[in-house]
Amino acid sequence: MQSPAKKRQRDTTYSEKFMLSEVKNIMTGVHFKLQHRDNTKLNAFLKEKMGDLETEKRELVGVFGKTGSGKNSLINAIIGEKDLLPSGSVSACTTVMIKVEANMKSLKYEAEIEFITKEEWREDLVLVNFHRDEQDADDYAAGVEMLSALYGEEWRNNSQENLMNDRHFREIPGFINSNKKTLTCESAKELSAKLVKYTRSGSTNKEGKEVNRWFWPLVKCVIVRVPNNDFLQHVTLVDLPGSGDRNKSRDKMWKGVVESCSTVWIVTDINRAAAEKEPWEILESAGSLMGNSGQCQQIHFICTKSDIIEESDDLSAAGVRAAIFKRNMKAKEVVRREFRERNKVKIPVMDDFVREKLKEWGLSEWIDTFRVQGIDEESLYGLDNRDIYDLITLVGPRAKFKKRLELLKGEQNPTIKEHEETADSIQVLATSDTSENGKRRLELQGEPSRTQSPAKKRQRINSLQRDITFSEKSMLSEVKKVMGDVYNKLQHKDKTKLNAFLKGKINDLETEKRELVGVFGKTGAGKSSLINAIIGETDLLPSGSVTACSTVMIKVEANMKSLKYEAEIEFITKEEWKEDLWFLLTFTVNDADRDEQDADDYAAGVEMLSALYGEEWRNSSQENLMNDRHFREIPEFNKSRKKILTCESAEELSAKLVKYTRSGSEDEEGKEVNRWFWPLVKCVIVRVPNNDFLQNVTLVDLPGSGDRNKSRDKMWKGVIQSCSTVWIVTEINRAAAEKESWEILESASSLMGNGGQCQQIHFICTKSDVSGNSAKLSGAGVGAAILKENEKAKKEVWKKFRTLQKVKKHFSDECFEVFTVSSVEFRMKQYLEPDETEVPKLQEFLQKLNDCHSETLNYVSGAHGILSLIQGASCGGVAGERAGVCTDLKNNLSCGLGKVSEAVQEAFDAFENCLIKGVEKSQSSWEGALKSFLRLSRKSGSAFHKTLKCVVVKNGAHKPKKGKQLNLNVELASWLTDSIDEEFRKTFPNESKCGPFNGAINTFSLNTETLIEKYKDVELQLIYLRTEEERLKTKLDKTIRQRKKEIYSSLTTTIEEIMQTCYDKAKEYTGEGTLEKMRDTIKQHVDANKDTMFEEAKEAMLSKLEELKEYILKTLKDTMLESIELSLNTDDKSLPDVKEDLETVTEYYEVLKSIDDASNRNSADQPGPSAAQF
Repeated sequence: MQSPAKKRQRDTTYSEKFMLSEVKNIMTGVHFKLQHRDNTKLNAFLKEKMGDLETEKRELVGVFGKTGSGKNSLINAIIGEKDLLPSGSVSACTTVMIKVEANMKSLKYEAEIEFITKEEWREDLVLVNFHRDEQDADDYAAGVEMLSALYGEEWRNNSQENLMNDRHFREIPGFINSNKKTLTCESAKELSAKLVKYTRSGSTNKEGKEVNRWFWPLVKCVIVRVPNNDFLQHVTLVDLPGSGDRNKSRDKMWKGVVESCSTVWIVTDINRAAAEKEPWEILESAGSLMGNSGQCQQIHFICTKSDIIEESDDLSAAGVRAAIFKRNMKAKEVVRREFRERNKVKIPVMDDFVREKLKEWGLSEWIDTFRVQGIDEESLYGLDNRDIYDLITLVGPRAKFKKRLELLKGEQNPTIKEHEETADSIQVLATSDTSENGKRRLELQGEPSRTQSPAKKRQRINSLQRDITFSEKSMLSEVKKVMGDVYNKLQHKDKTKLNAFLKGKINDLETEKRELVGVFGKTGAGKSSLINAIIGETDLLPSGSVTACSTVMIKVEANMKSLKYEAEIEFITKEEWKEDLWFLLTFTVNDADRDEQDADDYAAGVEMLSALYGEEWRNSSQENLMNDRHFREIPEFNKSRKKILTCESAEELSAKLVKYTRSGSEDEEGKEVNRWFWPLVKCVIVRVPNNDFLQNVTLVDLPGSGDRNKSRDKMWKGVIQSCSTVWIVTEINRAAAEKESWEILESASSLMGNGGQCQQIHFICTKSDVSGNSAKLSGAGVGAAILKENEKAKKEVWKKFRTLQKVKKHFSDECFEVFTVSSVEFRMKQYLEPDETEVPKLQEFLQKLNDCHSETLNYVSGAHGILSLIQGASCGGVAGERAGVCTDLKNNLSCGLGKVSEAVQEAFDAFENCLIKGVEKSQSSWEGALKSFLRLSRKSGSAFHKTLKCVVVKNGAHKPKKGKQLNLNVELASWLTDSIDEEFRKTFPNESKCGPFNGAINTFSLNTETLIEKYKDVELQLIYLRTEEERLKTKLDKTIRQRKKEIYSSLTTTIEEIMQTCYDKAKEYTGEGTLEKMRDTIKQHVDANKDTMFEEAKEAMLSKLEELKEYILKTLKDTMLESIELSLNTDDKSLPDVKEDLETVTEYYEVLKSIDDASNRNSADQPGPSAAQF
């Protein structure tokens, strides 16, 4: 129901329009009368003055914002047209200027498209063709996108003259004839669909239909006219690209529009409001055009998606609302502070009236807040409920303020009270794109909109799983107690060979399991919030809202020894920091040859040094900066010890940990922090008490790529290689289009795949609760819209994954899965059921990964075997039977070893053949690849001099702040690794279906089951041998998994070792001609070693394979022979009686084995992977 104030406002506007119309009619009549009077001087003067009467008003509001910030959704929401401008989800949007205004002449939706001229496009073609070097990669990629949009692939093999032929522009005669094109439609949705090829880039239109030609490269500007829109009658909203254009006429128009804007909106995602570079760069670059050169009066910094909140423990409507407003208030303050720092402006001074009123009302503690927000006497009376919520976050003081303000308004004007109910002002700092009709219905969060059966079913399954897990824990605890007692008994028996052997086997029983899940994601993707939601700790890892996070590796696991929250901080060594410091000072921040392309490395270096030293580093020597006084607050760094933090709560630990893991000017509580120690931190392990998900799983929050610090980089690679699962986390808004996520996957794929043990990649699209189509939809409608967007995102991600040939060499479709998750919806249950948020799916996955069933079975099985051996050995047996069974066992062992040897040799021969081809390819291709690497980017001499110097100083590998890692060793070894990738994946599969060497280890057997039927008197000893065989195969599998990483990486490490001498020589060059000397040294070294280097790498890998073969065969043979000898040819009457213990453990073993068999049958019955549907 509309408020009286709103109704009165509308009626007043209508009355004013009526009055204006009446007055215009009167003046027209008067003008007509004057026309028929004497043409006196006064008559002419009056007619001229009447002609000058003007009511036309046109205000321009410029709207800036990077793709994905919610700019279009915001405009749609404000003007009440949800389908007008396409929201940029999943696929990319271009940067065509779009003006949105009212259609005053028709009730249709219209678009007027103005093109650039043919001559201007000819100039653009020349410019696009100019950007060819890798240093211009972004410009070149943009040029390719532009040409491919307009010409498809035809442009690649055509001359400029051919591309200017009119046949390419038949569909747009307006371009050929220099005319504007007009589109007229009945609805916003229809117009948006028709307009898409003139304003967007992609492969399909909004309806999912294939589009082969996109004309936006030729568009100068689009004017969209909307009928019946009160907001736009005298206002034009201009959706502006972030900066000028390379096309002259578009650039001139862009500057003209920016200069004409009376108001500018800078739109950015609240998640990174102050830390996001682009909005501030837009503001700074356009500042002079808007200010002195223009007529801009107001800048509105609009933080979108403010309905997303991840930090609230109180899930009631009021609790969530309070958390949202608290976060919004923080964002506003941080943005204002950033604005002041960048622009040296002062906050408006509060007038005495407001200050005195707050004191009078007992609200003195809020004076600073009101001052920061510039509240004076006039704006005090204009505060509405939302403003008051923003200003005063505590319920008690807020209620008192509202009451006092109401009384004050009543004293000034009895009717002013009604204006409290007016709509929110259009000036918004923190906003959700969801409109009034589609806003989150917090008050209904307790009422489910759909059936609860899937969730209940999952709860029952999880409950059953917990019961089974609890029972298994009890069994394991009981069996461990039994084996502890048996060990103590053996301690007090005769020190025989068998006694020592048995004690050794009991000590070898193991249940330790640790699965690593690596979590990648760019800052702001929702990585920390996702981890917090999944493990049920809302305050553990700080979510990266507003201020930036650093890139410290953080491992999160369970605290099994205490009920406290703990963090173990490991530092790099002083020697390593000394090396880092030298590199930063020499090559990054003090480099005289630094140019614009080094800006990111320079900024990162300055950030690191300023975090640790403040401004002191700028005027200090390296020796001074290494003085111990700089590290007094962290004595552990000086003493090469780990620092331990222990807290009662996650929130307290997070607050203490912040200066070791993040970068900024203040901590989580808003307190000023002068020193940040993250540059010295190697790794942080966070331990959480009472967490079922983490008992046997470690979640590792990983930086996106390797580190320039050697020890951190080595640790990073080791963790990647040890991850059984990797999560790639990115915002759903740009899931398929976001470069960084896919670059991470591609760059780490070999470390995860053949070089590691990763079995599954989960691509996790976060913030799936944000739907650009939620306006005017019911709760169920919003949920359906979100799910539809989620499915679309999954298809786009799958489509992208299938194009990554480098990744596909290591991972099949079965290894890849896409999730669309919402931490917010999972906790608040507004539009989606918990299952639909897919957070429970990830929890279920972790629960399965966390499951210790196989380790419990392994321990109990081993205990069962040992007790069987003790009981069998103490009972004695028939010598003849023992001799016969020993002969059979040794024959079976010999046969089994022969099969394993044959399988390993077969793999060896296959690798040798692959590597021979790889060596040939390397020797014929190295020169071209090396030339390309050494002329990398065709950079200016000084720029590449520095880059190549970094490469040789870092022994062939250099990681710039921005862009991919440069690794000459990997480049030179690439033909070798490419030659073996397919065979390596078959020989050492990460998926545990058949095991290494085509299942040869898994199928190795002494056939004890058959022998038990034949030799009943030694059944207990054979049971032991069976369990020992299984345990040995499990142990071998783990060893092979580790050693295969060394085998795969040996190709690159051998190349690096051979290249080391030329790196050492090249890094010594200084002065004039250094670049060419380094290039020549590297080229000459590779040329001199080309006939032996690749061959040596091949031999190094084959040697490691041979060593692995010998280790496998020797371990199988020696271990099983010793077990056969001691179990069957040794009687020991001094051994304790373990009959009752054996019965207990046998019962547990049979229960666990039946669970295992049932689980294996269920796995076999499961349908194939869901990838097929995409």
